[in-house]
Amino acid sequence: RSLVPNAAKMHQALASKAALAVKLTVVFVSLWRTEALLQTSDKTHSSGNSLLHSGNINQHPAAHQFWFRLKHGSVKHSHALDAELLQQQRQGPATETTHKSWFQRMGEAFWSAIVGICVLIPFSIALLWVNERRNAQLESVISLAQSEAETIETTQSDLSDFDGTIVHLNSESAKGLDPVHDERFPDVKMESGCLRLRSVVEVYQWKEEEHEETQKDSVGGGETTTKRYTYDKVWSQSIIDSSGFKQRYGHENTVHVQSLDPGEREVVNSTVKYGEPYWLPTEMVQQLDNFEDAKELVGKELKFGDGRPGDMMDSYEFKPNGSGWYQCPVRSVPEIGDFRVKIQYVLDGPATILALQTKDKHHEGGRTFGPYRSVPRGCCSGITESELKERRLDAAKKTPDELYEEEKCETFACLCCCCNVVSYIFAHVQMPGFSLTPQIYSAWPGEMSVKQCFNSEKSASLAAKWGLRLAGWLLLWVGLTATFAPLEVLLD
Repeated sequence: RSLVPNAAKMHQALASKAALAVKLTVVFVSLWRTEALLQTSDKTHSSGNSLLHSGNINQHPAAHQFWFRLKHGSVKHSHALDAELLQQQRQGPATETTHKSWFQRMGEAFWSAIVGICVLIPFSIALLWVNERRNAQLESVISLAQSEAETIETTQSDLSDFDGTIVHLNSESAKGLDPVHDERFPDVKMESGCLRLRSVVEVYQWKEEEHEETQKDSVGGGETTTKRYTYDKVWSQSIIDSSGFKQRYGHENTVHVQSLDPGEREVVNSTVKYGEPYWLPTEMVQQLDNFEDAKELVGKELKFGDGRPGDMMDSYEFKPNGSGWYQCPVRSVPEIGDFRVKIQYVLDGPATILALQTKDKHHEGGRTFGPYRSVPRGCCSGITESELKERRLDAAKKTPDELYEEEKCETFACLCCCCNVVSYIFAHVQMPGFSLTPQIYSAWPGEMSVKQCFNSEKSASLAAKWGLRLAGWLLLWVGLTATFAPLEVLLD
């Protein structure tokens, strides 16, 4: 340093070049070792180099793990890591094997028999009984409604005379008056003319599936259970946590769009008019399910996030991928973490109504609709028409708890607890277009005759009846199988 000028600078330059040469040497050695690892773990490839050049690096856990670490600047060059990855490749798919002795099986079979006798069998019988009672009530409601339904026009001057009467209307259009907008994509909005707006967001993720195989031991009465785990790439409406995967290497789930929650969300217009005097309740608007692709509303791109200075949320652009979805980023083969979005809406249009006409409390002089239900009519029809209408209106106002109080058994409450639980569930299952309460409260898109409406009601009733019957029989079969499980283990 005392003889050569600027010796310190030369020394630093030489040191940096030497360090760079060492890093490059380490990277090349690691690449060579990874290629050798791929050759060992996958004999179907002629060489590991062909896999690296094929672009299918994500399908090979060992190679994907190396490139993942290299990309994020945390490559660990150790024999222990390579040995671990090589061992995973030689093992193939992740498996888990457990063994149960005969005594363990007998203990589990004993508890399953208790559950079958005390829970499954009683509830299956209760489900079958309550379903048959519900079906008989609904058939009676449909039969009475067919004889009492009135087809009317919204332009009639004496609409108040039909309060408390089941009416059929098909001559007007449902019109949304309030603005609707999507919560996740604020640019997707309509000031009016939209009844329902729905957005579906999916993310491309690894999904772990469990395949279980049980074999009984030839001696001793025990059994061995082998669980095999496979991994597939799927479009999911939720972010799948890959930290709990049995084989995490090469199956790490990531997201490319931050702060965007996958799933389905819907906005229903709260103010919908039908003709001049009628206002549709939300339950009936949700039954108008003629969704259309909202590409005309969205346009050629869909934006998420503001991307403004000081805003923590970045801006992302979704563009059409040719299959009805908006994808970010757009590519022919999706990668883990990619998002896609579909926007759909139900616009103003013709609709058909079959329900009980009632007064609208929120709009003076207006009319709305409620459920048509069975009411007591007295002996030999000893009841006036006005009193019958009042009873129908009172029945339409009943809450699920009040309906349950009418149906539950109080005389033998201890013996009928299963029937009461099933009745409570039936009274509280209220979904758009589907209810387990015997009633008529329906809306359809388009124009339908009164005959077509009742045919639709009968078809829905038939499907619900047989669906619940099959569910009850299946639950009974499971209960009987659980009850005789100890005998099966004893024979082993």
